[in-house]
Amino acid sequence: MTLLRHGRPKPPCLPILGLKPRTLWRRASLGPWLPIWLLLLSLFGGWLTTAAQAPAVTAQVPAAAASSSGWAAPGVSTAELPWDPIGPGTYHAAFTLRKADAVQPVHVVRVEQGHPYVRLEGALAQGTAGGVGTVLSQALARHAPGSAVVAAINADFFYSAPIAGLPVGLHMQGGEIVTSPSGTPAFGVRRDGRPVIGVPEMQARVWLDEASTGNRLSTDALFAVPSEWRIDLINRPLAGLALALYTPRLGPTTPALEGTAVIVKGITPPLRPGTVYTGTVAARQWGSRAAPLTLEIPRDGVVLAARGPAEEFLELLPLGATIHLEVNLSPPFDQVTDAVSGRPVLVAGGAPAPLNTRDSLVTQRHPRTAIGFNGREVFLVTVDGRRDGHADGMTLFELQELMLALGATEALNLDGGGSTTMVIRPPGTTEPQVVNVPSDGHERAVGNGLLVVSTAPPGQLARLILRPAAPVAYVGSLMPITLLGQDEHHNPRTVLSSQVAWTAAGDAGRVGASGAFSARQPGTAVIEAAVGPIRASTTVTVVDTVAAVTVTPETFSLARGESIALQAQAFDADGRPVWVNPWQFAWSAEGGAVRVDAGGVVTAVRQGEAAVTVRLGGAAATARITVDQPPHVLWGFEEMGGWYANAVRARASLALSGPGEPVREGQRSAKLTYDLRAGGGGTAAAYVQAPAPIPIPGRPRAIGLWVYGDATGHWLRANYIDGEGNRRVTDFTPVGGLTWTGWRWVEAPIDPEAPLPISFERVYVVEFDSRRQSAGVLYFDQLTALYGSAPGQ
Repeated sequence: MTLLRHGRPKPPCLPILGLKPRTLWRRASLGPWLPIWLLLLSLFGGWLTTAAQAPAVTAQVPAAAASSSGWAAPGVSTAELPWDPIGPGTYHAAFTLRKADAVQPVHVVRVEQGHPYVRLEGALAQGTAGGVGTVLSQALARHAPGSAVVAAINADFFYSAPIAGLPVGLHMQGGEIVTSPSGTPAFGVRRDGRPVIGVPEMQARVWLDEASTGNRLSTDALFAVPSEWRIDLINRPLAGLALALYTPRLGPTTPALEGTAVIVKGITPPLRPGTVYTGTVAARQWGSRAAPLTLEIPRDGVVLAARGPAEEFLELLPLGATIHLEVNLSPPFDQVTDAVSGRPVLVAGGAPAPLNTRDSLVTQRHPRTAIGFNGREVFLVTVDGRRDGHADGMTLFELQELMLALGATEALNLDGGGSTTMVIRPPGTTEPQVVNVPSDGHERAVGNGLLVVSTAPPGQLARLILRPAAPVAYVGSLMPITLLGQDEHHNPRTVLSSQVAWTAAGDAGRVGASGAFSARQPGTAVIEAAVGPIRASTTVTVVDTVAAVTVTPETFSLARGESIALQAQAFDADGRPVWVNPWQFAWSAEGGAVRVDAGGVVTAVRQGEAAVTVRLGGAAATARITVDQPPHVLWGFEEMGGWYANAVRARASLALSGPGEPVREGQRSAKLTYDLRAGGGGTAAAYVQAPAPIPIPGRPRAIGLWVYGDATGHWLRANYIDGEGNRRVTDFTPVGGLTWTGWRWVEAPIDPEAPLPISFERVYVVEFDSRRQSAGVLYFDQLTALYGSAPGQ
């Protein structure tokens, strides 16, 4: 029989053979050569896809050349690290590596392989392949009695558009394939708990149940269309000549589609490797470049969409026909239940893997996240960076050496930079929390994560943990001491105060029944808590003088009527924090613009400037306040003044606006001409840089800027330098938020806790997704520091 296309209006037939124009073109161009065309497209299409998605490696060095970076393997011994038990077979250590030119804070979580009560799981920010969320939010969403998240890190690089948060590579979760591989390496966990790192390959197909139609897919005997077709993509934008499969795990709808799409009902997720799924063709629709198509993905089905030769297959599927589909992964990923991807491989077979020495993201220091393992343990690692002198990050060569020093025989780099996040459940506590310092000053929302989940049942109390609020207490203060409990599996265990016997040895102080330590005289006290035979102790020093007092914030601005609580902190001669009760500090205000109460709460009463001083003994610190400070223009761009453009994986130039070009105020604006396509893949950015950081008076709440947009959908961000020399990131737009044309006022917030003084460094446009990288022109005017409360607050 003859199977006809369904649903599309029929165009006029040509007089030759009575065929439609589109069909004639296909028949004439493919016809009996179809199998050869398919082979070429398979080979060429796969090469093009891989080339577009894989990082450009223009030069490689052998593993031995890694030492040319001048960085020796750190003196790290897993046996000597300060491991804290945070779950069954799971331990956390925090330490800092110091070099002449770098400070590198490191967090490591070590997980014993094969432990019956612990497993590693992939996580998605919103539970779907599309969407972003913090690592902590992903951990809390999974955290529950009987499945406690004891550690988590960020995972794959991710796209900002057209599907925000979409992982770049393979993502698997609970045995389900959520996103197809893209040629990048992946870390996976097999069904038996053993880890693997490799480059997964997918073999996926869809075929017609010919018994349901009584014939092959054909319109006549001469031009047959295969009844089985390869699936190229799962839950990814339809790019090139390909056939894509969309499951409910992508989200409620498909991305915008050009080509032919069919809705298949009766296929219920999850989509697992090696399983044959059967469904019924329920509907068919078409999209074009001029009118792209977005379809709802049925909860009990999937969407198949194609461009190119596979469209013929979809168009000839009869409505109501039965089809089958199957997805497989190459060994050993056919045995994997959970997987996340990254790049590049750092360690393979116990030796350093080759790295691209011409890639600045390899050779420069940045915050880093990595995963590695050996025959006994898995290592989750983060390294903080982008805070000069406090956290300088690592090159990938340094990260490679660290993974080897920890004992990893296989290791993979994951997404880093502002994405780098380590979450753990601290010993004795019930909730996970962030323990590293993300370089943006806050957690970045990312696409996916990797969780360490404990399924250990609750047990009896086995260990006590004592945590004094500070190692040193001031005479006359009352300092709380927190008592935490753990069972044999390191689950938190509640300890009732009525169960605890407290003692304090020495004359420096006493401890009450609630665990509060009363500091009475200078000296040392050894405090012990006991619950039956289980004991724990800690040492506290008592002092009657302090070496220094600090106040936070030191400089800031308030609007009239606005209040802020200042924080005072005392330190001893060794730089250790000293516990002081708030009523022990003495506060005073000068200048008349503010008043301060005994607890350090400052209230602005009139316009002007004031100083608030806090004292403890002979030590003092002063905060300076401006009330109703007006906006301060940092640069009006009437002249270049040394401003310049630079770029990463892009081209950029900066000039003053010319005649007839956009200007918001005055006679000139800054014109940034950029091309983010010039780097050959990877994150690309173009910067408008001040010749030197511009000091900002007082404590700004935000930086404001007039921007003449080009509607490219890129990300507009800025850097400022805090009082400790740390480079911080702030956003003028959300990811993909540069969507307007013409002038728009935008504001980027300044962390209210950032050490002062603040200096502005640069504004930049950035794009992670190579498919969305484009050229454009932006104009900037009136870079301004803003103070007081934001409008509407």
